[in-house]
Amino acid sequence: MIQIKNIDDPRIEHYRSLKYTPESHTRDNIFIAEGDRLFKQLIRSDFEIVSIFALEKYFKQYGKAIENNNISSSSLFFADKKIMDQIVGFRLHKGIMAMARQPEEKELTALPFPMVVLNGILKSENVGAIIRNCAAFGIKSLLWDSETSSPFMRRAVRVSQGGIFYVDCRKSTNIIDDLQQLKSSGTKVISVEITNKSIPVSDFSFPESSVLVFGSEGRGISEGILNISDAVVHIPITDNIESINVAAASAVVLNRLL
Repeated sequence: MIQIKNIDDPRIEHYRSLKYTPESHTRDNIFIAEGDRLFKQLIRSDFEIVSIFALEKYFKQYGKAIENNNISSSSLFFADKKIMDQIVGFRLHKGIMAMARQPEEKELTALPFPMVVLNGILKSENVGAIIRNCAAFGIKSLLWDSETSSPFMRRAVRVSQGGIFYVDCRKSTNIIDDLQQLKSSGTKVISVEITNKSIPVSDFSFPESSVLVFGSEGRGISEGILNISDAVVHIPITDNIESINVAAASAVVLNRLL
């Protein structure tokens, strides 16, 4: 193990400035898992752990699990509380963080159904909450378009509460083409949106091979996706509120699949 005595030590570059997700995380295909709860789930997963930065006590607590993951001792960093306090968000992660590699994406046709698709969802917190719901309701795959915030952003990973370790995530460079490809193999595209032609989700029977599309709260699902959807469903609500949060909506709809 290596003791970090200076916050500017280049060996912990990826752990600094965690108020946001640095561009280097995206460039290097890595992400940060913060806190005891997330770390426990990460170290039990199949994800490759690149390094660990924590208070010394955690290396004693998780010594056997770290050893079983064959993490090089040169990638194990510890520091005292004074140094850790300088990392933005310390109070959230309680002194333990790990850097892991984003897994290689599966081919589109290898993703299991039912599948969730995210269209233009910008807020990382919503993305993370939807992934948490996916894991909770047994959805194992998620497709996200170029306008959606990455599921591996710091806040998305944290809000997912470990759900990110149980859902295969794939980025789409052309969401319409990908949905058309899935439709050609018999998959049904179901958009969750309030329209003049949408039907209550309680009246809808989801096909076994379903793709459920959720869109941004501001713009909703794109017209192009709605045009190729096999069905559009909505959650009935009172006239007092125009719509509910997309993450909350995903929980209601995904519960119908159980």
